[in-house]
Amino acid sequence: MEKNKIILRACFEESENIYWQFGLDCCGVLSFFGEVNPVSENELDGQMCLVGSPFFTPSWYGYLPENLSASFEIYFSETKDYSAKLIGYLTHIGPILLAMKRKDYFLATQLLARRFETYLAFSEITKYILKEGAFSAYLTWKYGIFEDSSYSNKVVGFLTEILGSDYQKIFGLHSGCAESSIGKFLHQEGTILSFPLVGADYQEFISVYDSLKKCEEIELEKALVRGQVMPNRRGKFFENLNVKVQAEPYNIHDPNALGVYIQDPRTPKSSKALLKAGYMRATLASIIRQAYCNNFSFTGKLIRIGGTGYNAKRSLIVQIEIPKDCG
Repeated sequence: MEKNKIILRACFEESENIYWQFGLDCCGVLSFFGEVNPVSENELDGQMCLVGSPFFTPSWYGYLPENLSASFEIYFSETKDYSAKLIGYLTHIGPILLAMKRKDYFLATQLLARRFETYLAFSEITKYILKEGAFSAYLTWKYGIFEDSSYSNKVVGFLTEILGSDYQKIFGLHSGCAESSIGKFLHQEGTILSFPLVGADYQEFISVYDSLKKCEEIELEKALVRGQVMPNRRGKFFENLNVKVQAEPYNIHDPNALGVYIQDPRTPKSSKALLKAGYMRATLASIIRQAYCNNFSFTGKLIRIGGTGYNAKRSLIVQIEIPKDCG
């Protein structure tokens, strides 16, 4: 491996690994070269290897897609006196890189919030990594969640910096109508939007999920006693559930409401029966409904259940794609 080259690898059980490359010059300045072609084991053999930080692990989630369920390894081409900030950054940045690759921009910024000071140590690289999803992440953090903490405000401020000169254009600072300006930008650019549901704890889907989780935990205990590996049946089950995000203009409490319906897990796979799982937060729903007043339905998918920190352990995260000129 080339001198001063640093390789970060995301390792998967059932799919090909992903590699990113960093570099460190003679003055200790870190550079990022993005995703690179697979690196052979021969090239990595003998290099100093650190494992990624345990501040992100699939075990935190009731459901995490296989394409996000990775472990991380960092390979250094030579041993030298690396700073604590550098080691901290490289051992934590892997999950954000993977979340951005999978277009789960909400997860990427959740991870940013959890270890904000760590990622700020190399802020320009972090901004570059997050730039593609900054608009979607801003929408979610500003209008789609209930967080109002110092770290939440820091995340919104950081995303504003990433948006840079586009910020005024997107949010219509001179027009006096941010929601209308956002709607115009959505029509022009489209976006992939990941967001947590509200009201989900009171819906039937959560009760069904809890029952399935309890059954799997019992199976897991039996498998451990027998010395067997428990297959990821629950993950494969949830990744294929039918999800619809649907307008409710008849809703007497909020005519701009966007309800989220998820396939009933108790029915056969061929069944089309859906359960009400929750809602998009009202402010974000209002922006989308006003922008696409003639579009009453979006196809979505369930991308996560649970998490820690900025999400309740049983929270549901849904993703929808809003294409250009939709509606």
